[in-house]
Amino acid sequence: MSVDLEKGTVVVRVIEEGKRQRDIPIALDDRTVVKKLRTPISRGDLSPGHLVKVAYTEHAGRLVARRIEVTGKAVHQPMP
Repeated sequence: MSVDLEKGTVVVRVIEEGKRQRDIPIALDDRTVVKKLRTPISRGDLSPGHLVKVAYTEHAGRLVARRIEVTGKAVHQPMP
């Protein structure tokens, strides 16, 4: 994962179709986060390790997750 502060993006490497890897740039702002799942969601369709981009909006004085986009499954760097 790398961060470009000038462009406000984070670049993550994901696995597609179980074998191919590719880098995805994700634009971030003050109400968008990228999370790596630790527990399954959506009836097990998204397993731990999937990266999701969550956009929040303010509703009744609270931040509420409004849009969740799946970016792929995280690629873990090898341990030294």
